[in-house]
Amino acid sequence: MKKYLTIGIIFVVVLAITLVIYSPKDISESLPEENCTSKGKLSSTLNCCEGLDKFKPEMLVSVEDECYTNPISLVADIVSTPICLDCGNGICEAGETVCICPEDCAGKGKSDYLTVENFCNDTQIYDCHKDYTKGMPLCQLCVEE
Repeated sequence: MKKYLTIGIIFVVVLAITLVIYSPKDISESLPEENCTSKGKLSSTLNCCEGLDKFKPEMLVSVEDECYTNPISLVADIVSTPICLDCGNGICEAGETVCICPEDCAGKGKSDYLTVENFCNDTQIYDCHKDYTKGMPLCQLCVEE
């Protein structure tokens, strides 16, 4: 009986010491944030976790580190869900683009098209041959003067 009582007392003392050393504030700081969206995840309703910002991807196309409105966005009813990102840390991470995080991605070969020539060889997918898109800056890249 004495043995169990001694073990019980030791357990209570260790538990009390643990609670004193790790105050509730310290414990809560070590737990992950709840009800927030982590880096690179889509966030339709929740806030981004600490240190992240919410970016709404636009229908943009990057050519040689310049961003242009995608002509498809004129006719397509595309709803984009915001994404939580860590722009500004100098690293072009998953989900970041030249148009969303230029400070991280520009000048690092991360454009959708590295050259105007590459884009002009692929203009069919952007409907640049249609009357309503011909005057758009993106489609003007391929107009020969």
